[in-house]
Amino acid sequence: MTSDEGAEEGEEAIDENPEKECLICLTEDKDTLIMPCAHLCVCENCGKELVKAKHTCPICRGNISSLIPMKKNI
Repeated sequence: MTSDEGAEEGEEAIDENPEKECLICLTEDKDTLIMPCAHLCVCENCGKELVKAKHTCPICRGNISSLIPMKKNI
């Protein structure tokens, strides 16, 4: 492996950041804040499903009182 190949692999790892993916569906970006714990860990659709099914926050297991959509600045 040359040094160029290593750089290319490193760049791919940065581009595919798993930390931005919803913890439920793993396909959409996290864009919804769970209140009152303020965890940003789900997409809008999964957040709505959590509330509908009366589930708790996937991070802290706290009750969900509301969801706040977070718009991205592009």
